Amino acid sequence: RGAKGMFWYCWKQTGDWSGSQKQGMGWNPPTAELVKQVIAEFKVFSQALLVPGAKHLTSADGLVLAILAGDDATGRFLVYVNGDLTKASDSTIEVSLPDGAILEPLFGGPKASLKGGKVALKAPALATGAFRVTLP
Repeated sequence: RGAKGMFWYCWKQTGDWSGSQKQGMGWNPPTAELVKQVIAEFKVFSQALLVPGAKHLTSADGLVLAILAGDDATGRFLVYVNGDLTKASDSTIEVSLPDGAILEPLFGGPKASLKGGKVALKAPALATGAFRVTLP
């Protein structure tokens, strides 16, 4: 909500990706792979998040926060997060998209349907996801 950037703190990274020094991301390959994956995904829609006029949205059950951002130049994206540690969301998000808009799930995420200006979305606890939005 209103964040202007994203960063990671790399604890005492030595450049040792072998793990032999038992420090940094090389000591924890799953963390290193996850950070690389998140950065790659973020690069897909990061420029769209900077376009003025993004819409901040909340699901009907209050668990999922989303942002609808972008324009013709950057592409349009609906990015969401369910930050609750234990509760899954099976809810809707009201969006100002015309019927016929296409929501393409990105990064192997689940599909969602758009009807009457509402996106029906299932988001497990601690889930994130993104859709490329194509207008009719």
